[in-house]
Amino acid sequence: MLLFMKSSSTLKLGWLVVTVTSALFYQSCGPTKDNHSIVRASSSATPERICVFLHGAGENPTSDRIGLSETPKQSWSFPFGDYWGTKRRNERYIFNWDKVPCTKFLYGDFPTRDQTWRNEDVLKAFANFAMGNDHLGRSMTGGKRPHKVFAHSMGNNILANAIRLAYLPKNFQWYAIQAPFLGSPSAHYLAAACKEGHPLATLATIFSACLKPNQVPDDQLDTAGKKDLRTEASKDLHPETAPSDDPGTTLADGVLARIAQNHTAGIHCSTSPVGLRHPVVFPLLKGLSDLVYFTGDTKAYAQLGFTDKTNDGMVPVQSCQAGAPKGTVWGTSSTAAFYLSDLSHFEGAGRNGEPKDMCDGNDPTVKTKCAIDWIAEQVRDDALAFERR
Repeated sequence: MLLFMKSSSTLKLGWLVVTVTSALFYQSCGPTKDNHSIVRASSSATPERICVFLHGAGENPTSDRIGLSETPKQSWSFPFGDYWGTKRRNERYIFNWDKVPCTKFLYGDFPTRDQTWRNEDVLKAFANFAMGNDHLGRSMTGGKRPHKVFAHSMGNNILANAIRLAYLPKNFQWYAIQAPFLGSPSAHYLAAACKEGHPLATLATIFSACLKPNQVPDDQLDTAGKKDLRTEASKDLHPETAPSDDPGTTLADGVLARIAQNHTAGIHCSTSPVGLRHPVVFPLLKGLSDLVYFTGDTKAYAQLGFTDKTNDGMVPVQSCQAGAPKGTVWGTSSTAAFYLSDLSHFEGAGRNGEPKDMCDGNDPTVKTKCAIDWIAEQVRDDALAFERR
């Protein structure tokens, strides 16, 4: 707990600065409006390519949003842009997504704040989404299986566990983005701040690790007799968390990583909490990264099973890379199926767009911050989501 106290004043001051900066940013540097009302495929896409995008932890969609939709969802888990890189005011705005050659875009929406990768309802819903169905099993694709499935953050843990428990076919393949296959020490430390009056409780709430006191019943108390404000997502991303049906194995042991190694067709991991230097996301994630991985209790960090402090602010690269097949060769260009980018955790889903001068160029050696371009490259690959390589 001492590690939180050391940096609380700095983070409080930083939070005031980035809040003001954010308001100015959205008025002066917002994305340009596209001519299309929805994200559409490139006109050069001739084969049918159905793409499914699955979110990570912290989402708590309203009942009318639960399911598989053709429009990108607005994120409620982190208040800076929509989950898959769109931003809404009165009209739809997009960040370079028109380069992605999907003929049909489908986006899953299901509560993952209080139900996580260990929950049967979540596993069934995400398995349905990955098959091109809504959460009740009704086809959204005319009975056709998706061409590509992409998952971000904890969404990958959900898919891996769904495969482990046979909710998905044995030949299912997907593309993982910034996955915490071995867990997330950041989520663990944020959850420790979920106490009434804790100096970092506000920061933890911003990252969807905590509930607000009025969202928690009076009888839901922690060991100190105070309201337990932790979300299930923050608790279940602790590296020492085990599947509900098998308490003898944990994330840190590799219970999900071993599954992913046989089912990931590509993985995007990130090595920087700084990323695109968004005026709000950058200082918050950089502060969190410093707090957890560099200035905190490094002994406790090591005890969670991690030796590499490289991280994207939320997930150590060691945790993300653990889901790759044995002998994987990693590249720092978005043309590589197994990609190490210079992006922060929330930017892996294209949330802050990408630099066009870098990502639309022909030089593959400089494509280090190109989340959307990486997705476009994988969609162009003819391999199917249900086809072993």
